[in-house]
Amino acid sequence: MFPIHVKLALGLLALCLWSCSSVVASNIPQPPTSLHLAVAEGAVHLSWSPAAGTSEGISSYEIARAELFGGPFVVIGTVGGDTLQYIDATAPPETILYYQVRARAGGKVSDYSQPVSGEVPASLP
Repeated sequence: MFPIHVKLALGLLALCLWSCSSVVASNIPQPPTSLHLAVAEGAVHLSWSPAAGTSEGISSYEIARAELFGGPFVVIGTVGGDTLQYIDATAPPETILYYQVRARAGGKVSDYSQPVSGEVPASLP
């Protein structure tokens, strides 16, 4: 049907489209993993791990908080790419809060991590 050079060109085009999309997708950072929440001294302490193989190139992490599981989440802080923890000293007591973290590499951002929740107890008199 088609001459061999047309078939070859179509095959190379398909290969290029597949490989180019793989390269673009791999430049997007992966979300942090193992997000952990602890409450101590009237504050929420968050810690996380970078996704496997993605710690290099991460310029910062954004921490977001919500009062409902589904959001809306609001960014409450940013830490450098080599920092894997955050303390939220502004968490209101007796309110269940939800947190997510995402990685930033240059102008690209990962999806958010899985959310975690916690509640700062009322302070004792």
